[in-house]
Amino acid sequence: MTVRSFPWGDQSPDCTLANFNNCEGDTSAVGSYPSGASPYGALDMAGNVDEWVNDSVAVVHKMLRGGDWDSSGISLRTASHDYYYPIMRYIRVGFRCVALPGR
Repeated sequence: MTVRSFPWGDQSPDCTLANFNNCEGDTSAVGSYPSGASPYGALDMAGNVDEWVNDSVAVVHKMLRGGDWDSSGISLRTASHDYYYPIMRYIRVGFRCVALPGR
C-alpha cells in the first residue's frame, strides 16, 4: 500500500486540486476539483470543509479531518487532524454523505 501525503498523491496542493486557502472564498460544489480525486475516485477528500470522523480525542472532543476552504495546505495532508466540540456549530465544519453507486 502506498502512503500518500494528500488524497491525490504527493503533489503540493494548489487551487486545481482542492478548495483551500481561500481559493473560492467559501465552500464549493461537490465535484469541483476532479484533479484532486483519490486513486479510488473519491472526490473532495481534502479542502472545502473539515469533516467529522468517527474518532474521539476525549469524551467531549470529536476528530475532524480534511482541511477547509480557509485552511493552509498543511491541513489537507491525510495525516492531519483537528478536533472541536460537537455541540457547537462551526462555519468551516461539515460531514460527508456516502451512497453506493446506483442507489
